[in-house]
Amino acid sequence: MIEQSYTLNRQNFLNAAKTAGAYIDHIPYKRSVDKDVDLVTDIAILGANSPKQIVIVSSGLHGVELPAGSLLQQIWLSEISNILSQTPNTKFLFVHALNPYGAMFGTRTDWGINGQKNIDPARNFIDFSKAENTANYDVVAALRDADLSLYGAVKMWVKLLYSAFFEQGQSAFKKGFVRGQYTDPDIPYFGGGEPCLARLTWEEILSKYVEGTEVSKIWHLDCHTGDGPFGALQLYINDREGAHVYRDACQLMTPEKVQMTEKYFADISGDIVDYWSSYRIGNAKVTPMTLEFGTSAAKIQGIDVLRAILNRTILQNKFNDNHPKAAQIIQDMRNAFSPLTSEWEHSVKVQSKELWGHFARYIVAACSP
Repeated sequence: MIEQSYTLNRQNFLNAAKTAGAYIDHIPYKRSVDKDVDLVTDIAILGANSPKQIVIVSSGLHGVELPAGSLLQQIWLSEISNILSQTPNTKFLFVHALNPYGAMFGTRTDWGINGQKNIDPARNFIDFSKAENTANYDVVAALRDADLSLYGAVKMWVKLLYSAFFEQGQSAFKKGFVRGQYTDPDIPYFGGGEPCLARLTWEEILSKYVEGTEVSKIWHLDCHTGDGPFGALQLYINDREGAHVYRDACQLMTPEKVQMTEKYFADISGDIVDYWSSYRIGNAKVTPMTLEFGTSAAKIQGIDVLRAILNRTILQNKFNDNHPKAAQIIQDMRNAFSPLTSEWEHSVKVQSKELWGHFARYIVAACSP
């Protein structure tokens, strides 16, 4: 079943990895926390020692989004023995909980290497000397005096909705809001001014398991939840990576489920899957893509998810998670990104299995002489 608990997701992943016969590595979270918790990114490795192809499946970059990605990884690990002998030159890396802090404490954000807070890891993979995006002025104005009272919430939402529907337009507002900004740490989608700890973990994994290999092909599938209609799985790609990415994507999903992020979603700055454009491994052709399980059930799509993000940001940044409503706000955040319904759980399981079927057939065919 879908588990919101980081500890249970981790245990289920490790059990699946051991059953699959994987070698398991562990990277401890690079910051001490005040609570008695064990925060670790786990990597399950299977397949060739000297690969020509590497498949990376990562989860939990936005910590609170871990559950669906963890379940997908568990399902894929349970199926992988069927194709290992047919993909003799392929190494598989399952990277579980890139941001274990966010998974444990119910937030999408991470800490910076020098203690900067509220960093969105999916906006952090950039050269900070070239960061240009500034925070959306209307969002800054709406959150400046926001608190967790009913009156404060009404004031904030009046400003946000007026901007979205009358000043900027809903599409422009969303794209300008979520693209990533580097000026205001109290506003969501803050990319930071220094590497976050999830980025350091990712770079350590690449250094240890990808660099130095003579691979011709790298797949990277990064699992997320939140954006899109309830239960729907979509695949986001950036076509600037090359036409082969779209061709590969259409082997895994029907074209209407393949979305160009800069057109449909936003031209995201500093996303982990776009990091490959500046991080090349020899002449390897890279196919990076984001798997997104939608969770929004609101009539105005996404507004329920946005509400959870805003309240969680205010709780963390203004109250340091110390507020009478803290437990409910954190639970609302978990529910927004991992709904506790049998319908959503079923959709994640079914689509994860279908995606594995398409992916397995494609890479087996590619490995055939």
